[in-house]
Amino acid sequence: MCSAAHHAVDAESLPVQVRQATVAFFADQRHWVAGVLAEAGMPATRTGAAAEAYLVSLEGALLLARAHGQPDSAAGQDRDVVRSVAATLVDALL
Repeated sequence: MCSAAHHAVDAESLPVQVRQATVAFFADQRHWVAGVLAEAGMPATRTGAAAEAYLVSLEGALLLARAHGQPDSAAGQDRDVVRSVAATLVDALL
């Protein structure tokens, strides 16, 4: 889980400025991913929702990777949860 996700989990207890920075971070990430998807040929009407799905899935993949002891384990690329989820999502979205 990225550090911004840690903030998002406990957003109500954070100072307003930290909450706003967390929201801005995720908005920037969504905007960037949507731009990449648009450059790859995805219709503009789909990029926002697709970017959100991609980011949410990667956050979940980070949690699964941690549960599997990655990246510290010697699982190898074929068992790399984050890479596997990312690649599957790209294939599905495009």
